[in-house]
Amino acid sequence: MQLNTMKDIIEENGFQYYRSAVRRGRRACRRECGARNMIGVDIQKIARIKKSLESDAFAERVFTAAEREYCDSRALPEQSYAGMFCAKEAAVKAVKQGFGAISPRDVEVRHADDGSPRLVFYGNAAPFFAGCNVDVSISHDGEYAIAAVQIL
Repeated sequence: MQLNTMKDIIEENGFQYYRSAVRRGRRACRRECGARNMIGVDIQKIARIKKSLESDAFAERVFTAAEREYCDSRALPEQSYAGMFCAKEAAVKAVKQGFGAISPRDVEVRHADDGSPRLVFYGNAAPFFAGCNVDVSISHDGEYAIAAVQIL
């Protein structure tokens, strides 16, 4: 799936179209979510995710190829996998859904150059988050990983 950047949309359709689309997206977010400001939080034991990763099927079912590549490149991949899983779970909790309605692979965790995480939505997740400002924070320490997602 190709993601269009703001620059691409403006060049193709003009700035007024882009501005109108953003407004429509925000209204859709409010309509879909039913509120303006939502928060989702999830915490997981890293050992639980590490045990689940013993099966390749789990990683392939839950994480995108880019996420698996990122986590596998880390010194302690199970921490990164657990943090990403928490972020996905927190995102679907924020819109009062579950992994029955939204596939975990429809919520992708990416990292900016400075290392900060951000979420990208595909498939069934996209309508729930269209036009919303989504912030994510991921942390892990000791036995646990935690993530919080705020939707504005």
